[in-house]
Amino acid sequence: MSTQPALTDEDFYYDGPFLVFTAAYHRKRGSCCGNGCRHCPYDENGDLVPGKGERLRDNLE
Repeated sequence: MSTQPALTDEDFYYDGPFLVFTAAYHRKRGSCCGNGCRHCPYDENGDLVPGKGERLRDNLE
């Protein structure tokens, strides 16, 4: 049984061949994985920072 949340359209996008998780996904996940994710909303102490990691997918195209 998976402990990760089910993915929805707001949770990820593709940047070329890469699947990129959004800040929305990381907030649902509930903690930082420590991999330096592009849209991680957590600080170096693992605390959620409002607005950190937010970036509209439309701005990437």
